[in-house]
Amino acid sequence: MTKAGLIIGIIVIIAMVIGFIPCLGWTFWVTLPVAIVGLILSLIGLLQDDIYAKQNRHLAGIGLALNLITLVFGFFRWAAGGFIL
Repeated sequence: MTKAGLIIGIIVIIAMVIGFIPCLGWTFWVTLPVAIVGLILSLIGLLQDDIYAKQNRHLAGIGLALNLITLVFGFFRWAAGGFIL
């Protein structure tokens, strides 16, 4: 779960940067729901209690941070654009 959350976090933050290019704001309609999934996976990875998961908590934290950054900036981008493309 931790690696999946991290990979999704990396992908959505790249897609978020692309979404700030004019005429490519439609990517936020795909990016934000995927970031929510990545956030949930990172939270699950962070809350797991086995020994292997304890070694990878930093990966879950990074994935959580990337997904949260994407959600915050994506929401502000949506709000600034009036929630349209």
